[in-house]
Amino acid sequence: IYNSKILALNIIMRKIKKHYTKVADELRVDSLKEAKEIFNIPSNEKIIVPVQSISKTSLKTLDYARSFGWDKIELINITANEDTALKLKQELLDLGITAKFNYQVTEYRNINELLLKYVEKTAKNLEKGQKLTVIMGAVVVTSLTGRVLHNNTTQKLRLKMEMNPKVSVLTVPYVLE
Repeated sequence: IYNSKILALNIIMRKIKKHYTKVADELRVDSLKEAKEIFNIPSNEKIIVPVQSISKTSLKTLDYARSFGWDKIELINITANEDTALKLKQELLDLGITAKFNYQVTEYRNINELLLKYVEKTAKNLEKGQKLTVIMGAVVVTSLTGRVLHNNTTQKLRLKMEMNPKVSVLTVPYVLE
């Protein structure tokens, strides 16, 4: 029994080593030429920022996003009501936010699903060398009760979006006191 435990542990350790060796090989840059090819790609990025309403979280996210330039940013609102989307668009303009504004109306509560489809479609239609970045606000709850009550939607969306190699996801935390 003792020898079988040692054998099992040895097999597990070898698999772990094999995994980390594979990861290191995949991440390694082998030459200056390769590094320049990766790093010197002309910046032709598209940025999507989901916005549901004017809130402290969305304003902090938009404040961060504007450092990329409004001309690269597309705001997306998924709503149950067109009037709500148009009101939000006007509020954003009143704040001086001039990024392109798109919205989708849905009669169902499938906002996350539609956002994921929108990101997938946008990523699929990228031109060669173009990058897609999604910038999302994330409410961070520090209390145990708050962590139980909040469903971490941003983290769930981020994990699904990151499965697409053409998509980078940035989250901007807003910590609740």
